[in-house]
Amino acid sequence: MNTFKKKLVIYTFWAQHITAESEYACVAQKAKELLLAIAIKGKYQRREEDKTAPVIAVFAQHLLGIYTPEKIYDIYHKLWPTLIEPSETKHLNEANFHQFQKVILDNGTSNLKQTAQILEFLNMVIDFGNSSLLWHLPFFDTLKQIPRPINPLGTPESWQNYLYATELKNLHLKFIRDELHTSNLSDEIKLGVLVTDLLFQSFVLNKMQLIMLIKQLPDEANFHYQNKRLFFNVPVDDFNPNRRVFLSPITELLIYRLTPHDLITTLVEKKVQHHHIENKCSPNTVNSHKTKHKLFASALLKSVSTYTKQLGIPQHLMPTSLFGICRLAELGLFDTLAPVILHNTAGTLKSHCLKPSTLEKLYAISFNDQHLPYESEPKTLSEKPCYRSYGLSQVRKVFNHPSRKADPKTLHTKILGEANSIYGLTPNLQYLLDWGLSQLKVLPGKNRFDISPIKILGKLDSIARHILGVFHERDLLKTSSDERANLFLEVIDQAISDRNVNTIQYNLRIFNSWLEKNKKAPPIYDKTEVFGDPKLTDMTVNSNLFTFDAYERVRKHLKNLQKDLSDKEQQNRYAMMDLMLILGFKCGLRSTEAFKIKVSDYIYCASFPILVIRESYDRELKTTSAKRSLELANLLTNDEIDVINQRFFKLMQEVQRKGMREQQKLKEALYLFGKTSNPSKTPAIQYIKHPLMRFIHESSQDQTLNFHHLRHSFASWHFLSACIAELDLKLKDTFLAFPKTQQWLECAQERKLALLPTTQKSKKAPFWIAIKMGHANFKTTFEHYIHTSDLVIMMIQDQLAEKFNSQFWANLSGANDSYLRKKKTEKIAYACQYVAPKALKQRIKLQLKAHQSAVFKSEPIFTSPPKLETLSATWVKQMTTYQDLAQIDSRDKLSRKERRIEKFFMKNPKYRLRALNKSEKFVFDSLAKRLKTISGGDLSQMHQLAPEIKTCLDLFDQCLTPESNDLTTLKPQRSYQLLTTDLHQATTLKGLIEQLEMKFIILIHLKRPQKPSDIDRNREDVNYWKTGLELTPQQIKQQASYPSRPGTHSRIEIRVVNDKNRKHHPFYYLMCTICVFRRLNPS
Repeated sequence: MNTFKKKLVIYTFWAQHITAESEYACVAQKAKELLLAIAIKGKYQRREEDKTAPVIAVFAQHLLGIYTPEKIYDIYHKLWPTLIEPSETKHLNEANFHQFQKVILDNGTSNLKQTAQILEFLNMVIDFGNSSLLWHLPFFDTLKQIPRPINPLGTPESWQNYLYATELKNLHLKFIRDELHTSNLSDEIKLGVLVTDLLFQSFVLNKMQLIMLIKQLPDEANFHYQNKRLFFNVPVDDFNPNRRVFLSPITELLIYRLTPHDLITTLVEKKVQHHHIENKCSPNTVNSHKTKHKLFASALLKSVSTYTKQLGIPQHLMPTSLFGICRLAELGLFDTLAPVILHNTAGTLKSHCLKPSTLEKLYAISFNDQHLPYESEPKTLSEKPCYRSYGLSQVRKVFNHPSRKADPKTLHTKILGEANSIYGLTPNLQYLLDWGLSQLKVLPGKNRFDISPIKILGKLDSIARHILGVFHERDLLKTSSDERANLFLEVIDQAISDRNVNTIQYNLRIFNSWLEKNKKAPPIYDKTEVFGDPKLTDMTVNSNLFTFDAYERVRKHLKNLQKDLSDKEQQNRYAMMDLMLILGFKCGLRSTEAFKIKVSDYIYCASFPILVIRESYDRELKTTSAKRSLELANLLTNDEIDVINQRFFKLMQEVQRKGMREQQKLKEALYLFGKTSNPSKTPAIQYIKHPLMRFIHESSQDQTLNFHHLRHSFASWHFLSACIAELDLKLKDTFLAFPKTQQWLECAQERKLALLPTTQKSKKAPFWIAIKMGHANFKTTFEHYIHTSDLVIMMIQDQLAEKFNSQFWANLSGANDSYLRKKKTEKIAYACQYVAPKALKQRIKLQLKAHQSAVFKSEPIFTSPPKLETLSATWVKQMTTYQDLAQIDSRDKLSRKERRIEKFFMKNPKYRLRALNKSEKFVFDSLAKRLKTISGGDLSQMHQLAPEIKTCLDLFDQCLTPESNDLTTLKPQRSYQLLTTDLHQATTLKGLIEQLEMKFIILIHLKRPQKPSDIDRNREDVNYWKTGLELTPQQIKQQASYPSRPGTHSRIEIRVVNDKNRKHHPFYYLMCTICVFRRLNPS
């Protein structure tokens, strides 16, 4: 449709409505004059919306030559003498608009081209007329050649606003291209140009973000750059990272050219002063923070209004608020942005950007101190000591009960019983205990807790110590509401991080509500000031990313560790760490989901294996939506799938040994992360996670990463990949410092075809992520896990900017057109830098240089775990073999050597000690090396040992006494003791313990006193051992609980202990290991 037709239609349907019959001719005459005049002048008016609009509808039909109303025929006949008689005309009124199509075909022109023009014109009438009676007409189906757009916005009013927003956008682009350099603009028009361009070109559609961004423009310290692209950090709230808002190159050029350094401050000061004059006598005070935002919004609205007047757009076409302007721009960008990105820019879907430390790591961006005018400075938080008490430990024990495998009703009764058995608590501790018990509820009919005891314990831990430390002995209920509010603020000050502030505020708010409701505490009225905004404290995101480059380095290091070690248990541990990393980063699984995967959950297929995440008797999923299946061929490489297959095949060998009936049961019992000795049991999850996270921290050089950030990374990288494929975006050199990440993102199109096998732009790929993450809706995924939406917006801006030719950029920047054409792909960046101030040009170069040199020049140095050389020695193998035999249920296929060891331990129960844990293995290794130094020879060569060491080993073997003498099992002893009644033996063993620099205590087993002589005798025995062994009072403990006196001078237990005064298990394990080796190898 050409310009004059469009102007005519707009005027026809939005002209001042004249109701008098005698003035119909005036409307007709005015429209006739517009055929030549209105299109040139470009001025038109809008009237209030009229639901019926009979005059306008009739007149539009007359212009199309379809019919003539009999009622006003005489008036029209004077204007158009050639008009046909009414009797020869098809009459059409509002009630039968649906007959338009038939009238056109029957009485319209027979020329197809003219009929097409009529229909095209009529389509414009419908679009701009905003008449709901016309929307149902199937004009598009009449002639397929007519490209009439379909209304996708639901209502005619939305479509009307979309058309006007599109017109405003086009007029704005025309203005900055043709008239910006020739016009003498006022300050308000300059600001209006900036606001309009921020809306339509930079997609800043959120009112508050728009206000906060424009406030930052006067200070160049707020200008930040990433690969020559300008962005601002806009505060979102007090707990989450600032939002990165990239500006379009067009907006960047306008900011440089219009130089709004004094403009914004002048407008705000003028409005604030005017506001103070108006409210000088007002008795009500106005909140300054809200007032400044409101006044600034009115200043922006006025500037937009002044600018639209300059464009020739009537003011009654425009919304009357800044929020309405943002919504109008949102409709205008309906066909420019994908729905997900459009909702994100408008604030309907919130997306949290990465933390500043992560941005600096990924893009080599250094942030200066951000200056936000008219904003209060954030509070600085410092680490403060916590208060501990014995009573709190008793309260904690009440809720420290895992509930996953326990019966909820039984556990509920047990917890209530433990709570009732606690006496003497201070009032504040009693309130905390009662608050925790109030949350402990078993849901009827579901047989599970509403909130598990462990989660209640976490809530108590977050606030209890701080409350006790701040309130001391003051009773919570005996303080006034103001005093309690101030004390709660002191509790919040104990936080050590922004995220900790959020947690404390959230739990304190719940605790205070309980106090006011159940304990009748005086209410705190200004709860928002104390506990924060619930919307903010309930929704915080710890945003961070793990790159593919760091992922590959960790995997490479784990493979090297598996090759270098001969210890099967350690090899299995590193293999589980490798598998845990793959499932967390490449499949997006939670740690609990990955760790509890069983053999039956993995559906093996050579070409298309599937991993099923589902509930089982010992694994409860977080939500019902967490049940899902993962097609591993679309997510993992062949090497990563082989890691899973190796563990699967190894476990299947054990399954296939069983009968057909038992195989399925065994599949449901064996874990992929099972122990080497017993795959039906899993080790502690921290046994895998802690060392894995240490490698991840070292590889990424970021100590703030946790395992759940692997899940964040899965969602963020896949969202970025999906947008690149669906929207045809160009990645350029965004991840130049991370070649593996860059390479993975460059395969976005192939990945999209694998996940959604269609070449059409379905825009469904982002929503696929929510399904694979196990979320009920995409909003959860987008708001909590995706941190790359700012990059997507930046790429869309680049894509749209590349559609403008070099002449446009030359007019906008003042640079030479021919020079820009030579720059080709760099013409936009050159045009922006051509206008940029000198200080900002230097900053752009420094950031770009830092980004280009940010590639890791050397591999990160991983901390290698200490090697346990002693555990692989020959003299330890008999003991480790016993540990393996103790875990095996069936011993049918044992070797001759294994049967010999089994028989030995069966007959000698005192040597059956439990296996060493991770920390005890290192202590054992150091003890063995120390004993080797003392003995002066190899521990495997008994003839090389010193006579004193051999004597000590013989005495240890004689004195070691087990708790049980069961000769029918290989079950480890629950307890063991070194008992003796001989002073010489005790002195010899004490000397060895002191040489090993071990701590010990002597427990004297005394007779229970029944008469005065027993007391005297016990005193003599204690003195005997104290003098003979030269003991200090701290090394002696008496146990007068035996019915008779064992030995002449009673009996003693020599107990070797660690720093916590617990039995030193590695020492006993070392001595038993050597004794076993001597007994089995007497030569």
